[in-house]
Amino acid sequence: MTKLLKGRHARAFATTVALSVAATGAMFTASPAANATATTCSQSNTSSVNGEGAAYLTANRNLKDGFYGDCYNIEPLSSGTYVYLRCFTENSYGNVWWYVRPQGSTVPGWLSEADLDLRYLDDNGDGQMTWLSCY
Repeated sequence: MTKLLKGRHARAFATTVALSVAATGAMFTASPAANATATTCSQSNTSSVNGEGAAYLTANRNLKDGFYGDCYNIEPLSSGTYVYLRCFTENSYGNVWWYVRPQGSTVPGWLSEADLDLRYLDDNGDGQMTWLSCY
């Protein structure tokens, strides 16, 4: 059975292959998997309206300009920061990221769902919870 390696596991495997090739003197080279590129970062969402819901950040993290860990840091945020959820997406590694706006800020950006304690709120009072997909 073949297992697809993702994220840091794929980078670690590629680095191991490169070291093994160098040790055996083979005539080709391998390199670690590429980091997130400019085409996968700088992903904004045009919606200026908050989606329904909010969250607390569970660890010190950086607000990102895209939905990958290697994307540019916009602003450092402290654990416990309250953020308003706008929309979500899943990246190519299968990780869910939320486009958020920190409370007291006008600057939106991306945070991994793994670092959020989601709060279910009916912001518009229609009796329904609607999670918005960004794309």
